[in-house]
Amino acid sequence: MKYRQTDNPPVAAAKASFSTSPAYRMEKDPRLPSRKKGARGSRRPDPLAGVFEAEVVPMLKAAPGVRPIAIFEETLRRHPEIGTGIRRTLERRIRAWRAIHGEEQEVIFRIERHLVEARLLPGKTFDSFDFEAVPMVSKAQVSALAAGDGWLGKGANLLLFGPPGGGKSHLAAAIGLALIENGWRVLFTRTTDLVQKL
Repeated sequence: MKYRQTDNPPVAAAKASFSTSPAYRMEKDPRLPSRKKGARGSRRPDPLAGVFEAEVVPMLKAAPGVRPIAIFEETLRRHPEIGTGIRRTLERRIRAWRAIHGEEQEVIFRIERHLVEARLLPGKTFDSFDFEAVPMVSKAQVSALAAGDGWLGKGANLLLFGPPGGGKSHLAAAIGLALIENGWRVLFTRTTDLVQKL
């Protein structure tokens, strides 16, 4: 930035080790990128404006397993003026609609994948934990942690300390399982594993 004050754009760019295009752009508009206006959005009219909500969504609701190509062909049959260039746009819209409004199988698959990624201990749930055997652990406090509302929104971590056999791993895995079921992503690891990675 300081070279701009004494040199012309090509020389200032060379001294600052970048190409002349950004130098001319900065000369024309010296504001930082964060201070500039946002993107304009789409410039073309939406080819599916009156069709998607009125006709495609009812087809998706009536036959949830229908393939996008079948919907594309039916849409072209009903509206030949739209043209064949909308196929990928239609496929993207259908994929986005199914992700939000589709069958629950997609959500179940996501939960199963998150369970595998979390590396939780198998069989460790709140139902199998004996809260009476560990009186210093409050069931209400653990349930609040499992909800994850306050502490996860702040980006906090959950660390459990205590002597061996106190149920730390069991509780951590049970809390992790509950968080995954509530839509959060979790990673279960022991301190020894973390130390080994360092």
